[in-house]
Amino acid sequence: MAEKPSRITLSCMATGLLLGAVLWAQSASLDIEDNGAVSVAHQKHHTKRGRKVVWTRKTGAAKSWFVVFAESPCAEGARFGSGEKSRVCTIRNDAPAKSYKYSSATSPSGPLHDPEIVVDEQ
Repeated sequence: MAEKPSRITLSCMATGLLLGAVLWAQSASLDIEDNGAVSVAHQKHHTKRGRKVVWTRKTGAAKSWFVVFAESPCAEGARFGSGEKSRVCTIRNDAPAKSYKYSSATSPSGPLHDPEIVVDEQ
């Protein structure tokens, strides 16, 4: 007969689940459609300083995508994409609370679309 898990084991498991939920809640995944536009539900995304934003292709993770900010709130820079150095934007702790327009496409040479990320006050 199997032993029951100890209180310490149960406590560690609960802590792990809670930490995972907190980390998941601190990031957002924005879908890019096959035409390069960010999906309608994510055209204007609100977030806060310190949170992460990740872009993915809605119809398949292996498909290419590209995002560029004119003025970036991201600690990693202004260019993101499947062929770029970074795929994740961490909103800088010193980013002013305002709207940041950016361009999205299926590649750097594709037609650009204009969604936005809004950094809200803490």
